[in-house]
This record gives sequence, structure tokens and C-alpha cells, in this order.
Amino acid sequence: MFEEVDRRLVFGVIVIAVVAIGLWSYSFLQTSKVINAVFGKAQLKDGESTTLTVDLQNPYNYDYSNVVISVKPVDPISITVGGSPQTEVVFGKGETRKFLFTISIAQTARQGTYSLDILANFGPQNQTKRVLVEVVP
Repeated sequence: MFEEVDRRLVFGVIVIAVVAIGLWSYSFLQTSKVINAVFGKAQLKDGESTTLTVDLQNPYNYDYSNVVISVKPVDPISITVGGSPQTEVVFGKGETRKFLFTISIAQTARQGTYSLDILANFGPQNQTKRVLVEVVP
């Protein structure tokens, strides 16, 4: 009798694990494209600025409050970001919102490609995207 109970318990645990992994995979695949970012100019000279427009979609099946979106340069000495972070008080399920950030290149920036990380904090769930801006002579 105990063997049958043990087998059912093990089978139940395996089924729950498979379902949990499946739900996590679906959630990951569903949310992989929630951040879309476009620069006003993707190539800048030292001392120039541009606008970074970020479209953010709430991919989850419920409303969120106090969603925080921020843009952080990997090299904060060469690039500064104005307007970061921003907080959206109520963000409805399936909604897409537009956020604007000012990206400024320092006078002392060297020629090359620089990375910026966009982070959207939906409470316990985060979405990230890395974008690149090029500094030209």
C-alpha cells in the first residue's frame, strides 16, 4: 500500500514540476519583447545629445502599479541619461506606454560604441534590454 502511495506522490510531484516549468517557459517567451527602444540619432559626436524613445508593454495578465523604468549607461562618465528613472502609477494589462529619455555624450567621450541598459521593474518581475549608441568623430 505504501508503495502505491509513494508512486502517486512522486508522479504528482513530477506533474507539478513539469507544469511549473512549462508556465515559466511560456512567461519567459511571452515577455521577451516588451521593451522597444529607438534613438533619435544612433550616431553622435562628443558633446551631442539625442532622445531615446522607449515603448514599454505590460505583457502580464494583470494591472501593475508603480512600474519603474530606468536607463543606465554602462559607462556613466561618457554618457549621461536625463529623465531616468520614471514611474508609472498605474499600468494596465496589455497596455503600451511611451517614455522619453535624453542621452548626452560627454565632451571627453572617445569614439566607439557605448551600451545602455533599460530596466523595467514590474514589482517582482523585471524586463531588461541593452541598446547601443555610437560616438563618431
